[in-house]
Amino acid sequence: MNRNFHRTVAHTANLLSNLIPDDRLSSTVRLWIYRLIGVQIGRDVILKGGTYIGGSSLAIGNGCYVNRDCYFDLTGHVELEHNV
Repeated sequence: MNRNFHRTVAHTANLLSNLIPDDRLSSTVRLWIYRLIGVQIGRDVILKGGTYIGGSSLAIGNGCYVNRDCYFDLTGHVELEHNV
């Protein structure tokens, strides 16, 4: 698949993710959306809305908290270790 297709999928995932509120159920749905596009996400992760993930080369370890409006460009692989 080409780069433009991957970018379109990532932008669509970000749009869907940011349409839902920041409650516990929505956080679970948000994680599911990003897992669908290939982001590796550990257990007990909280990912708040407004976050932009520009691809699938991101790995988030167990127990991480990603606050609102974080931006992951992902021109290279990014890995958040456990409990960050």
